[in-house]
Amino acid sequence: MQAKKLIRGVLLAAGLLAAGCGGAEADMDAVEDASNLESREDAVIWCSDKNWRVNFYAEPELINVVGYIQCRCWQPRIDSGIVTNYQKLVSEFTCSIE
Repeated sequence: MQAKKLIRGVLLAAGLLAAGCGGAEADMDAVEDASNLESREDAVIWCSDKNWRVNFYAEPELINVVGYIQCRCWQPRIDSGIVTNYQKLVSEFTCSIE
């Protein structure tokens, strides 16, 4: 009786593995993406007629800046550091057309 249960369990496990259910499978695309981070080029995001800066902080009290995103009139956007949920708009104004 126990031998039948054991055989059934082994067959079930083998069937699940053969069908792709279970076991860790390496995501080769993710591995390649991770190795290419230093040479990756993202699309450039251009700023419009606003000049602004958002600081990102390590904690809700907004003490330690860990990153920022900044736009300067019609220039490429600057992203630096870490983006967190703790953020503050530091400055904003509309650019002159001159």
